[in-house]
Amino acid sequence: MGFVHSACISSMVALLLLLALSWGIQMTAAAGEGGGRSSDGQCDHKPSLDPRPHSVSILEFGAVADGKTMNTVAFQNAIFYLKSFADKGGAQLYVPPGKWLTGSFNLTSHLTLFLAKGATILGSQGGIELRTNRGRGGYIRRVFFSNVQMEEVEVGLVARGDMGDHPDDGFDREAVPVVQGITFRDVVGLKVGLAGNFTGAEGIRFGTICLLNVTLTSGEPWVCSGVDGFSEDGDRVSGTVPGTGECREEFFVVL
Repeated sequence: MGFVHSACISSMVALLLLLALSWGIQMTAAAGEGGGRSSDGQCDHKPSLDPRPHSVSILEFGAVADGKTMNTVAFQNAIFYLKSFADKGGAQLYVPPGKWLTGSFNLTSHLTLFLAKGATILGSQGGIELRTNRGRGGYIRRVFFSNVQMEEVEVGLVARGDMGDHPDDGFDREAVPVVQGITFRDVVGLKVGLAGNFTGAEGIRFGTICLLNVTLTSGEPWVCSGVDGFSEDGDRVSGTVPGTGECREEFFVVL
């Protein structure tokens, strides 16, 4: 059984931000507009937290906090509804105290997921995943996660550009998504199968991925391919150790 505590999640995502929570994951959050990169190109570990002009409670969509009722559809419906506020300053989904059983669900652009103190989300065996693919175009940027604790999840942090999935053949195969301004801050993981997998794809290079005080205990090395980051000195570095596919130690920024 996995656990995640005290997570701050904010996103400006036009493609897919898959938040794959775990069975038994516990997550408590107070979230706002996230950063991931400051104006000088270095990691922004103190992003602004702007209030959303619109807010709804997950209770309005029939969710039940008894730890037994499956609430996946309620979360999906709530997020689908909140998409309509993307061009109106965004919106907030409020999750009150209680135990909320749900499978994985996708966040969307201009959305703040706000978990009140005492709120527990129970989900699947994954950690936090961002994914896209060549042909999707658009962008994944300005995504901020903070104060996350997880335990006994299969994979802690994932950002991949090689997912290979499209709804049909009617897409531009040359459309390359922009992936940048991703920040993971104060993340701790215990008994994690694979700590992290950051994999770009042909023509897709992940830039400005900031890891600030991230500690995930795992018997497997981090996997990195086609990613850039910043060192402690603020220098841009490739995330990959040449010839290994493992993440370069300097890639992990600890502030």
